[in-house]
Amino acid sequence: MIRDFFLALFKMMPQKLHIWLRFRYHVGYFPSFKNPRSYNEKLQLRKLYDKNPLYPICSDKLAVRNYVTEKIGSQYLVPLLYEGDDINKEVLASLHEDYVVKPTHDSGSACIVQQEDHPDLDAVVSQTKRALNNDFGKETLENWYSDIKPRVLIEKMLKNADGKSPDDFKFHVFNSDGECKIIFSIDYDRHKNHSRTFYNEDLEVLPFSAGECANYFLPIKHLDNYEEMLDVVKKLAADFDYVRVDLYNLDGKIYFGELTFAPQSGFLNFSDFESDYQLGSYWKMSPKQPHFSY
Repeated sequence: MIRDFFLALFKMMPQKLHIWLRFRYHVGYFPSFKNPRSYNEKLQLRKLYDKNPLYPICSDKLAVRNYVTEKIGSQYLVPLLYEGDDINKEVLASLHEDYVVKPTHDSGSACIVQQEDHPDLDAVVSQTKRALNNDFGKETLENWYSDIKPRVLIEKMLKNADGKSPDDFKFHVFNSDGECKIIFSIDYDRHKNHSRTFYNEDLEVLPFSAGECANYFLPIKHLDNYEEMLDVVKKLAADFDYVRVDLYNLDGKIYFGELTFAPQSGFLNFSDFESDYQLGSYWKMSPKQPHFSY
């Protein structure tokens, strides 16, 4: 109740004040909009001023499939089972495998449906319809989401040979001055014992954590297709000075997850401030780009 009150209060404030106060609450210090240096600060500058026309295209979970196909080929796409302007129980009941229901215009409202759990399809329909009526862009101040037409897609649920979800790779790609800097995290066992470890491009464990889940600082297992993953990531990130590219690695096959332009809406809680500023130093943001609008 108290959280809802403050969220409603924040929404009534001017955008900059809203961000400034929420940033202090979540991240632990007041941000600078004039001279942003940390990773989180630069994400806020992007939210406030960056009007890159590619953001709504690449954040749209359907439109981005065409973008991915053009950049790296359709073989990296998760199989699509359904797309439409709405969803109903009959559509869901016609599917006889495990799947994921996603609105095209937001993040975090996907419904995972596993047949062995005897899912409540009415609840899945209700949750998805609520998401379709929600303006996620206004909620997070990531305005590019508000430019996406709300639709629904259903993708096949990916599982490895043991029936578990594949490891989720999140590549943070910083492009500047002809150089590409990459760090990435792996989310392990997302649906049971969720943990996350960060690595550099040389596969060394990095000494910080970020986000709410545990970090066990796990050494990475050998990846036969790591070089292919890096090639995919660099091609998908080539049009941006910073983007997070999510991939799944399933029994040696790579699948595209999503492109994210403001992870955690720029309120990512690092284990130490130094790491926030270190990542910020990798991002040579250029506010003089033609799509920046002050």
